[in-house]
Order: sequence, then C-alpha cells, then structure tokens
Amino acid sequence: MPSMLFYADEVKYCEAPFTKVKLGFNKNAGALNMIHSPLDAALELVSDIAGLQITVDGQTCAIGGKVKATFADEALAMKFAEHLRGTPMESTEEAQLEAAPSTPKRRPSKMGMDITPPRCVRPRRTVLEEDECKIAKADM
Repeated sequence: MPSMLFYADEVKYCEAPFTKVKLGFNKNAGALNMIHSPLDAALELVSDIAGLQITVDGQTCAIGGKVKATFADEALAMKFAEHLRGTPMESTEEAQLEAAPSTPKRRPSKMGMDITPPRCVRPRRTVLEEDECKIAKADM
C-alpha cells in the first residue's frame, strides 16, 4: 500500500508547533514524516511506529510522547489513528486525504544503444597542395 498524506491543522513535535502541514505514513518502513508546505521540507517524526501508543482525544491524535497532531475534525483524527494502527478505514474518499506522490519510473537505459557520433573524416592534403601553401606563405 502506498504512503498516504493527511492534512493537519497543527503538529507539535517535542513541543515545537508546526501549522498547516501534511503527515505522511509509510507502512512498509513504519515511518511517520511531516511535510511543511511553505518550505517543501520533510522531517521524519517517528522512524519505527511499532510499539508506540496511539491515542485520540477529540481532534488531537498523540503518537508516543513526542508527536501530537490536531486535525480539522474528529473523524479525520480517527482515520489517521486507524491508518497508523493498521486497521482498515471505512471509506477511501476523504476531502483531506490523498495518495502520496511516488517516485517516477526509471527511463530505459541507453547502454545497449550505440550513441557515438559518426567520425568526421577530412580529406588528406596532397603533396602538391602542401607545396602550394609553402609558396603562398613565401610570397607574403
């Protein structure tokens, strides 16, 4: 399953507040990341979410003791917590939930192709042309 992005009104990471951010959770890696929109900067909040306590109190979801995320409504906070715990969500169409962008596919390799430019072949000078050049230089 690809990473999912959740829009949060505020995230507190070790008491440092961040507003209007996206939270991305990658189930395969067990990592929770925060993307701060104005800076387009990503910060890994939790590297291994397994074993951490996830609690929901109204619009706020707390992950362990370091991360507290406040969402627009309680339903979104519950869906975020369910996604972190690994329990299925009821519906996949939410206004504030979207699939995270993935890495583009690799372009085909050009290793098998011969992309060397053709060799430029100049005509050789004959002995007569070389003598004419020497005579022209001597006349100057």
